[in-house]
Amino acid sequence: MRAEDRVIEHWLDDGELVEIRAELCAAAWALFRNWASLGCPTPAKIIPGFENWSQTIGGTLEAAGFKSPTEAPHSPKSGINVDSPTDAIEALVKAIGRSEHCERLLRFDTVFQIASRLRLLRDYLKLDEADTLELGARKRLGLLLKRHHGDVAAGFRSLRCKLSTKEMRFKVEKLK
Repeated sequence: MRAEDRVIEHWLDDGELVEIRAELCAAAWALFRNWASLGCPTPAKIIPGFENWSQTIGGTLEAAGFKSPTEAPHSPKSGINVDSPTDAIEALVKAIGRSEHCERLLRFDTVFQIASRLRLLRDYLKLDEADTLELGARKRLGLLLKRHHGDVAAGFRSLRCKLSTKEMRFKVEKLK
């Protein structure tokens, strides 16, 4: 369900929030104290441009066993952007980041080979079993890499590195 489709039945107004202020502060303190006692673990995902907020709020909620607001795919250009291109680049960044290819400059052909082995990418790139649509898929992958330069997923960041007007490399770096 998308956030904008939710129906909120019980709105909290300012007066109600003021009345329960002490309980809200106590609950927040308990969550932060738990996070700190666990060594301030990082969340599974950091939102580009909101690194400190992601670390603190995402880490705190995940440490308490709640879903983190940083879990949804995010784009540095548009904030939360849950759609198939974002899901596709996230899957690719995770796959490369967790492989021996992490931190290496990769040729487009290598990135395409990795992408073509991932089901979500095959669907997004519209590759059929015989790979007869490879030229169109390569173009879609190139556009995907261009649009999602700098995106973060599962502790990794995607980077496009232009070496010349005709040569492009792709890199996934581990966030520190």
